[in-house]
Amino acid sequence: MIDLDEVGVHLSLKADNQWQLQAGIYLPNITPEKAYQLNLRVIQENDQFIRSIESLQFKMQWTMMKTIELSSVFYAIRLSD
Repeated sequence: MIDLDEVGVHLSLKADNQWQLQAGIYLPNITPEKAYQLNLRVIQENDQFIRSIESLQFKMQWTMMKTIELSSVFYAIRLSD
């Protein structure tokens, strides 16, 4: 069964203008043992129009959950003024 708290992208605002980003995806048979490495790219709203704005990129961590494989990342993002 798909646990919606584990998959997709979730943001929560923490103290001091700090965001906690959590992202997860189920990908059966996509494992580090098979030489796969997943990355999550986060783009800013204007990134699609201004090529000089760099995206943020995070390596995802693979975890075997009960009977399904989950790749996820947790990251704190500080907002700039």
